Amino acid sequence: MTVRGRITAIQPQKAYPDRVSLFVNGEYVLGIRRELAYHLHIREGQLVTEEDLAAWQHAEAYAAARDLAVKYLAGQARSIQQVVDYLRRKGIETDVAADTIQYLETSGYLNEAGYAESFVNHRMQSKPRGKRMIRWELQQKGISEQLIDKALMQYEDEAEVARRLISKKTAKLQQAENADEWRDIQRKLGRYLMSKGFSLSTIRIVMQELKQGRFTE
Repeated sequence: MTVRGRITAIQPQKAYPDRVSLFVNGEYVLGIRRELAYHLHIREGQLVTEEDLAAWQHAEAYAAARDLAVKYLAGQARSIQQVVDYLRRKGIETDVAADTIQYLETSGYLNEAGYAESFVNHRMQSKPRGKRMIRWELQQKGISEQLIDKALMQYEDEAEVARRLISKKTAKLQQAENADEWRDIQRKLGRYLMSKGFSLSTIRIVMQELKQGRFTE
């Protein structure tokens, strides 16, 4: 171990009263939270090594990352990948981010399975999307295929979700003045469903129902 010297002063920071500045041999070396300094038993006159300072700096960075992550999760649930990306954008080091993720999982702030299931349910009820698009969205959020498969088990009949999505748009069919206009509106509805990730087989079912007049608003 490399001895750096002794702590000669622990001074409150004027701009941030909940933080203190540490001085070793009269030289400023680190700013740290007052509470963290207490828990680490940091005191004046203490002999300090370079390893001590590195450990304290890591603890401070970890505490800051943890606070950032908890605030980020306060608004809504997120995936692990989303939190990792957020911490990276905030300049958090990889090892600190890894420790933070472990804390969040252990403390129940992060639950990938619960997040995936909640996401699928929201997509079914509030923002209807096809299974294909939901799978892609969850993949982009870093959710594993195993958890995606499990979450999609709750997905109801895709045709029913598609019917719900276009239910308010089918009124236009009743306003069509001729067969050509009716078919044009129907084609637009089909393209709309395709853009939302519904399978061709589902679109065919719903479009056939519209043609036969079985699907009304």
